[in-house]
Amino acid sequence: TAMDSPFVGLVRKTARDVYGVEPLLVPNMAGSGPMYLFSHGLGLPIASAGVDAPVNNLHATTENIRLEDYRKGILHLAAILDAFGAR
Repeated sequence: TAMDSPFVGLVRKTARDVYGVEPLLVPNMAGSGPMYLFSHGLGLPIASAGVDAPVNNLHATTENIRLEDYRKGILHLAAILDAFGAR
C-alpha cells in the first residue's frame, strides 16, 4: 500500500493518538504473511501496526513483550477498527 494512502494515514493518526508520539513509518513487505492475497487479490489496503521495542528480542529465544506495550497495541488496533468503521 502506498505510504500516502488514506488507510496508512488512518493507521498513523490512530498510532499518534494512542501512543502520544509520531509513529515511525517504514515501508516493508511481510515475509511470511498472506498480505498479497488481500492487497492484490481483493484490492484492500495493508498496513502493519507492530508492538515491539528493542528490548523485546523479536524472534529470539528470549522474545518477550511488556504488558503496557501489549495493552497499547490492543488500544491501537481498537482505534484503527473504530476509525475505519466510521469512514
